[in-house]
Amino acid sequence: IAISFEQGIMSEATKQIFDDNKRIVALHRYVKTDSNITGSERLSYDAPVDVEIVFFKTDKKFEWTPEGLLEKGDCMVFDKPNNVNVSRDDKIVVDGETFLMKKVDHWRSRGELIYDYGVGYRI
Repeated sequence: IAISFEQGIMSEATKQIFDDNKRIVALHRYVKTDSNITGSERLSYDAPVDVEIVFFKTDKKFEWTPEGLLEKGDCMVFDKPNNVNVSRDDKIVVDGETFLMKKVDHWRSRGELIYDYGVGYRI
């Protein structure tokens, strides 16, 4: 996927790339709550929500960006700024396969958020 930048904001060409490559996936958000009885932290997943993001499986176990090599993984996701906001430890289900997101980062240029990207592992 080629990403182009224009004055530090998402350009029309980049928006078109997202629009052409997005797909619907099921997102299970990772939730931390405190027990009202013991006060201890509980970890769980919300009910799945269908979201539109750019998702693709990686044949190789690494991806390169201008920042360097990304953490190894089985899939990558890209999202428009402030759209879905995939977080670390969220689960994504695509075509019956479940992926655990482990590296999630935000691509910025001149202080402006351009897009979010993440690397996930098949579980």
